[in-house]
Amino acid sequence: YVVSLNTKHNAHPMEREIKAEEDGWSLFRHGLAIEDPFELFYDVAHVVKASNFQHIRKEFCLAYTKIVNAATPNGDPLSGKQVIDLICEPVRNENDNTAD
Repeated sequence: YVVSLNTKHNAHPMEREIKAEEDGWSLFRHGLAIEDPFELFYDVAHVVKASNFQHIRKEFCLAYTKIVNAATPNGDPLSGKQVIDLICEPVRNENDNTAD
């Protein structure tokens, strides 16, 4: 999946195949794709080599493990959305005082 921070795509994660078709991204890469927030067609991670991707992946796994262990001392599993909700602040609408 591709997760976009842009309002065009923010409803749900987009399948990688759809993003590849819409913006010409490669489907046959090592796995990390980062959408440029200003040029949505541009994958800024296209320069990451496979060996560096494996290192980045290990660091993401370590960070995830530490967050989950700190947030759930009793060992209850968390979904990915629950982890994101723990570490991210809600976005505030500029026209409203309530969180989205």
